[in-house]
Amino acid sequence: MATLLFSLENQQPVSLAFLGWATPQWSVSVYILGALLLGLMVGPLLGAVIYRRKRYLLVK
Repeated sequence: MATLLFSLENQQPVSLAFLGWATPQWSVSVYILGALLLGLMVGPLLGAVIYRRKRYLLVK
């Protein structure tokens, strides 16, 4: 419900630019939800890498 409400409230079209690369104009909610999903994927992966590195260093 909160995601739907957020998406409906943030419909302003924006374009992002970074280092000469520009995105098409999409609503703010698309970019924010994309960043959220990316974080949900990258966070656990970084946690697993750190855990394995600590475990490897403790075994040595």
